[in-house]
Amino acid sequence: MSESFRLPGGEGGRAGVDDQEEIQAELLAWDAAHDDYEPGPDPDGDGDDMAAWIAAMPPDIRAIWEAEPWTGDGEAFAAGFLHHHDTAEFRGDGFAAGGTLDVMPPGPELASFTAAAAGPGHGRLGESELIGVLCGWQRLAAWAAAGQAAAITALTARRTAQAAGLNRPSLAEHVSDEIAAALTLTGQAAQNLAGHAAALAQLPAVHAALAAGQLDWPRAVVFTTELVSLNPATAIAIAGRVLPGAPGMTTAQLRRALRKLVLDHDPQAAARRRKDAAAGADVHA
Repeated sequence: MSESFRLPGGEGGRAGVDDQEEIQAELLAWDAAHDDYEPGPDPDGDGDDMAAWIAAMPPDIRAIWEAEPWTGDGEAFAAGFLHHHDTAEFRGDGFAAGGTLDVMPPGPELASFTAAAAGPGHGRLGESELIGVLCGWQRLAAWAAAGQAAAITALTARRTAQAAGLNRPSLAEHVSDEIAAALTLTGQAAQNLAGHAAALAQLPAVHAALAAGQLDWPRAVVFTTELVSLNPATAIAIAGRVLPGAPGMTTAQLRRALRKLVLDHDPQAAARRRKDAAAGADVHA
């Protein structure tokens, strides 16, 4: 399935209506002048293009959907596609759609329940419960990534303070090497991780959304990558406009939304991005 293949009105699709509607209106106008941009179905999540979304399905999946839409014998098929659909018809218990554990924020309590549900094997879980456990692990992974980023930020701050106090600049210069050794990463992977952690520290709302499981790590990285070249105030302002609708966007849709607003504020941003990418390619060739 393509990255843009998602259910209209999915998780997070109704958030931030005022700013998100403005962003999407700008994107649609911008889209008319760009042949290489292919919008996914209904970025606002209002369900108006359900027919277009169904038409984009692979033929075999579409046949199942059209034969047993929403309920009935299509329950197994519908579990993943409809898990976040916002109607009372799909409310369940526990990890089932809309249940207490399905909407529980990530943390030690959710980790305990999720591990317990998966511990005996997944065979005893219902269709919607299995999808709920899958989503639970996703929120926990985001929560863990946010915690790791915060730890890296704290380590960097500690080494910087120690370097200043002891007049040993190398303590701060080699933080990424220390991370690489601790996590068994390549030097480049450790630098990337430290860079994203530092950028998240400058985007507190994005870091909070990651910790709350509203964003996953790939979406958080889109924010840090696209906004890193801006001054902090502008980066925070743009993130604030896009963040409410980000959980309902694919990474490609999120990247387009951010780049559109970045270019509106800073027309030279794209040129700098290409220059930085070229420099990185030269270094690691």
